[in-house]
Amino acid sequence: MRQFYQVVIALFLISSAGAQTVKVDESGSSVKLRGKIYEVRLAAKSPAANSGTATLEIIAPDDRVLASATTPVQLRAGTNRISGTVTLSQLPARQEELLWYRLRYSINLSTQAPIQGILPLLGTAADFNLLVSAPYQAAAGQKILVHARTKHPVLEHAAAGVTVKATLEDDDTGAPLASASGTTDRDGFVQLAIAVPQKDTRHKLNLRVEARRGTAVRTTEAEIKVGTATRIFLQTDKPLYQPGQILHIRSVIFGDQNRALPGKKIYLQVEDEDDTVVFREERTTSRFGVAAADWTIPDRIKFGSYRVAAKTFPGTYSDDDDDPDALSASSDRKVVRISRYDLPNFVVTVNPDKGYYLPGQKPRVTVNAAYLFGKPVSKARVRVARLEERQWDFLKQKWDVNEGEAVESVTDEKGNCTVELDLAAAQESLADSRRSRFRDVT
Repeated sequence: MRQFYQVVIALFLISSAGAQTVKVDESGSSVKLRGKIYEVRLAAKSPAANSGTATLEIIAPDDRVLASATTPVQLRAGTNRISGTVTLSQLPARQEELLWYRLRYSINLSTQAPIQGILPLLGTAADFNLLVSAPYQAAAGQKILVHARTKHPVLEHAAAGVTVKATLEDDDTGAPLASASGTTDRDGFVQLAIAVPQKDTRHKLNLRVEARRGTAVRTTEAEIKVGTATRIFLQTDKPLYQPGQILHIRSVIFGDQNRALPGKKIYLQVEDEDDTVVFREERTTSRFGVAAADWTIPDRIKFGSYRVAAKTFPGTYSDDDDDPDALSASSDRKVVRISRYDLPNFVVTVNPDKGYYLPGQKPRVTVNAAYLFGKPVSKARVRVARLEERQWDFLKQKWDVNEGEAVESVTDEKGNCTVELDLAAAQESLADSRRSRFRDVT
């Protein structure tokens, strides 16, 4: 019985050894492109010494064979490196085409069937993507920072060792004015500092960034405006005026480093709802950056909303700015109302019996009217309605009111009255509308 077991074990070991074959470890293999030459190193594991040949082919996306080479193979037991080179007859017209080339290998050994496989060549190309961020505006003489990042166009890992050069050019002639260069780090980043020329600088400059690694070149351009930005703030003494009163307008303007900007021309104006300019003054800011004007509102003027503006440009748009500094245009606006108003003689308060109402419930609202000195307003006509919309019609000079069905009553000797409202229609519309289900209709 013991001899039978020994024979079975011996036969199993012999058949297992015969089943072992040479295998290629593609994850441990590498391919590098130097110029037109692909340097190939295939990692192979062999159970015993073996020999043969390896055929290496570079194939295009349409499976055309672009180049091929055959190299002898000598394997020993264990891990081996099968090395060879494949030379392209010419590089493609576009560098990015190299990303889609593939390596097809076929290893022919004397003891087993051919070993075949295909390796992608994404990582062999020197191609990369270039991403750049820079300020869109700068002052003359200011130093700006240009941040560039390079990464693989497909795998998106960092592309290190890329030479990046940033150049400020004249926007009209393209002549270089200032430049800086550097090399991306292992994370694919590089920061370049460029000083905007102090003199003879146009209002617009062209920023050209060029990145180069081997035969791969990437460029990008951006426009940089040159000048000192301003910020203007507008104030009026109150939001509501009557005809005959004086509207006091005051503005303050800040320039570089948030400092008050003296000697700046400011346009102060007032427009009505028809976009008609009813008041306009031109002022020059004081040494504190302040410009002010007063407008006496005419007695015969239309009631409504008026737009008060403080601008550094005379026209409607900032492109009309007559200042040679392209970035100096700024504005600020306020809306005031002109209307007749009188102090009220009495005060009306409204108190519903609940804060909310469920379907089927009817609100009961108590209205109280009292003079300012405390006496109740008795026998006063009260009208309660749901206000849908209320807008001032500037052309007709009256309120355009849209309201629901009204409920009327009269106050008692204590100035009180109670009315009951019907919200059935409103609650029904809420049930049919998911968007306005929780809208307050009281």
